[in-house]
Amino acid sequence: MLLSALVVFFFGSLGPWLNIRSRYYYGVLWGLNGLVQSSGWPTVVAIMGNWFGKESHGVVFGIWSANASVGNIFGALLVSALLPYGFQSAMMAAAFLLFLGAVVNLTCLVEHPSLVGLVSPRDSDSNGPAAAQSSETQHNIQDDETKPLLDPDNGSRPEVRDQPAVRRSRTGEKKKKGKAINFFSALLIPGVIVYSLSYACLKLVNYSLFFWLPYYLSNRYSSWATPEESDRLSTLYDLGGIVGGAVGGFISVGVTIM
Repeated sequence: MLLSALVVFFFGSLGPWLNIRSRYYYGVLWGLNGLVQSSGWPTVVAIMGNWFGKESHGVVFGIWSANASVGNIFGALLVSALLPYGFQSAMMAAAFLLFLGAVVNLTCLVEHPSLVGLVSPRDSDSNGPAAAQSSETQHNIQDDETKPLLDPDNGSRPEVRDQPAVRRSRTGEKKKKGKAINFFSALLIPGVIVYSLSYACLKLVNYSLFFWLPYYLSNRYSSWATPEESDRLSTLYDLGGIVGGAVGGFISVGVTIM
């Protein structure tokens, strides 16, 4: 978000103020904008997954996904209000708000429930006998690690029981942590390519309407639709997106149950 704020400022405010007309300048900035913003969505989805279990994923993510439409509406209204003062002012205001949002997330966002002493929904199902046995094994490991190497009474080495089991437990703990899979391994997971292509087509339609609709309204109905009025009218598209996302989330829960 910090990098996005800087890119927006350099692209929409600083460049025009300095009368920069190089296509390479704006092309590089626009590509960099896509690069830094593309890292945001996977990150926030992972954080949301840490806080909510699979049973509530559909409803929670359906409602939460409205944040994109809310941002589009707020951005369109902000730009339409500041457009009379020049588009540079509108871009600077957007960059400033984006920078404030980045600071708030950096200082206040809690990435995982365990950081505040709560149990993660992913771990809530592991409170059965297996979890109790794992806890007992871990407790025994800690006891063995804190035992003195020599008995203080006779100077002999104390008996250490179940050393193979301890070694196996430690090995199991290391294996449990594992390593993150790489990009190509994730790509080969069944369904990833299909979902990615479907989402790409969805975003193609979404952003085509998002960027083209105000232009179409202001040109097709120029007698009454000013650029500011066209921006405000285009927000109706995102209002439908808010409702559609929530309804889709509830439907996904019903389909999962069936």
